[in-house]
Amino acid sequence: MRYWAALIVAIAMNVGSNILLKSAVLGATGSASVVVSMLKDPRLWSGVIMAGILLVCYVYAIRQIQISIAYPTVTGLAMVGVAVLSALLLGEPMNTSKVAGIAMVLMGTFILFRAA
Repeated sequence: MRYWAALIVAIAMNVGSNILLKSAVLGATGSASVVVSMLKDPRLWSGVIMAGILLVCYVYAIRQIQISIAYPTVTGLAMVGVAVLSALLLGEPMNTSKVAGIAMVLMGTFILFRAA
């Protein structure tokens, strides 16, 4: 059970890090000082820390969970989370094609679990 909990934390950290990194990039100002602006942004560093936690949790989870289950689960569910949160928090468009893709990823993850 704790390995699955670690996998869930890895998914959350994957989503969080991607959203934070994107928001740091969007918040960067100036042309020559974009890199400096990003390096000063706490969202960038929070995203980097979350990515580190993602790695630790994922490595821990695959000690007991088959990688053929763990990897698609982390990447697939993180894709769903990023798609939904980027629409809600970053104003990215959500259209029928994205909703259909999200549904397919969720169905694929469910089928994968049933096959395990």
